Amino acid sequence: MADANTPQDGAGSIEGAGVDARSQGEVTMRLDNSNSKVFYSNAFRTTTTAEEVTVDLGLNSVEATASGGAEILFRSECRMVLSYYSAKRLAMGLGRIVRSYEESFGEIELDSSKRRDGASGQALG
Repeated sequence: MADANTPQDGAGSIEGAGVDARSQGEVTMRLDNSNSKVFYSNAFRTTTTAEEVTVDLGLNSVEATASGGAEILFRSECRMVLSYYSAKRLAMGLGRIVRSYEESFGEIELDSSKRRDGASGQALG
């Protein structure tokens, strides 16, 4: 984990912070992530109201049922509640990151039946 003074991707952005940097001169932002918790997420769920977007981040796992079947369990690890303004800025930032990744490494295939292993060329999933 980086210290509070290490620049992070997008950390210099002060959009939505209530500061108009153009009229205030140069503004810098310091990142304090000392209370941040790090976790891995392979799934998300979104819900909305008229004022907010809620994003639950967590893990999907397949678990056996008592009847011998299986079910997918979503374990929510983190809930973010965002204004629509922040949600749009987040979507734009993530879009830029994914575009940059795909420009470097190729398109990310979301259909698991079409994914290929980069080393062998064999279909995954």
